[in-house]
Amino acid sequence: MSGSSESVTRSIRELGRITQQLRIVGTAILVVTLINFGILLWIVAQAARPAYAEAQNLNSLPNIIFAMATIVALGIFETLRKRGNAIFQEVSDELQWHLGRTRDLDRPEERPFLDARVALRTFSAASELPLVPGRFSAAVYAALSLCIAVGSVVVR
Repeated sequence: MSGSSESVTRSIRELGRITQQLRIVGTAILVVTLINFGILLWIVAQAARPAYAEAQNLNSLPNIIFAMATIVALGIFETLRKRGNAIFQEVSDELQWHLGRTRDLDRPEERPFLDARVALRTFSAASELPLVPGRFSAAVYAALSLCIAVGSVVVR
């Protein structure tokens, strides 16, 4: 893999950077959503108090701001994930081609290097959002954030 090993190594480093960014953004999405939900619960608790009728100055603006921040972060997450998927596919194809070529040459010791396999698996794990894995996880987070924002307006 000498001719392509440099480009594969570069791609693996890039995939590692994207993986780290996905972890950070995914965690931020979870934390912001939980904070947003906590604020909504606090608003609901305050609205249930008898003194609420006199002091209806609870503001739903933080919930709206957190919902918008979550949606922006989801956009960033999806952009990173798509870029990472493209690199993932290319590195995977390159490793498959190399593996098939070395099998033809009867050199079983020439397996794809461990760093590449680990990078591919790590990216795959990081490309899932926390607590809501799956294809529609970004939509679930976006819908939840919007529901929280609308709920805070309704309760107010």
